[in-house]
Amino acid sequence: QFESQNILLVVFQSASHQTMLFYKVLLLSLIPVLIAAAQSCTDDSDFTFPLDSQGGEANCKWLTKNSSASDTRIETYCSRGHVKGACQKSCKFCPCESNPKFSFKLVSASTPTVQKCNWISKTNYLDRQKKYCFEIDGVSASKIGTKCVADCGFCTGGSGTPAPSKPPVRSPPTSSTKTPTGSSTKLPTVTRPTSNTTPTAAPVTRSRSPTRTPTTKSPSKAPVTACTDDTNFKFNPDLGDERKDCAWLTKTNANKRRELYCGRGHIKGA
Repeated sequence: QFESQNILLVVFQSASHQTMLFYKVLLLSLIPVLIAAAQSCTDDSDFTFPLDSQGGEANCKWLTKNSSASDTRIETYCSRGHVKGACQKSCKFCPCESNPKFSFKLVSASTPTVQKCNWISKTNYLDRQKKYCFEIDGVSASKIGTKCVADCGFCTGGSGTPAPSKPPVRSPPTSSTKTPTGSSTKLPTVTRPTSNTTPTAAPVTRSRSPTRTPTTKSPSKAPVTACTDDTNFKFNPDLGDERKDCAWLTKTNANKRRELYCGRGHIKGA
């Protein structure tokens, strides 16, 4: 009996040693993964968002800059998809991904249809993104955009898979056919009789062509002006009372703001 107890003790100790060795190997293998995840979880340094009551805009660092106000700021702004997608580190939203369980109804569908977030980025991405991901201002995330952060393209921080970008627009091929130039040839003139007699055609006389074709000066080209913005121009955005200038279009979220506002004649002209 004493020998059997010793054998069991040796087996138990051997099993415990193997278990501990297994966990050590597992932890060592996870270290590079954890380090990579920590390094990739960063904020978008170029991103800014409008503040609700104070006016103006703030960047991701503002969320945690004041330790006494950081909890309130994170609770208020990090619940919005476009903010937590760009400020992943400050909002502790790593990895940046869509909610796989969330689904929504399609707008104007002939039959009631429900789709998951990945439907947005499958095809016709720009149309679906504009229709479902944004509020009316074209910048802030909608309720769907807040749930479908990755598929709506809000993951501009250091982790997550960015949504498809806009495909390049190819200009139509130009025709190589040149318009023929030169002086026009006058047709021979025929004099019509004024009397009631039977009309007879007057003999056609051909004038000698001039030895040199007269040259005409081509109209002078209009002076090329530099492509600049009108610094005095301001317009009203869809939301908010503060008028914006041209520089605001590219200050942040440039692609979204251009798509929303630059199709309007008075803005793209200025």
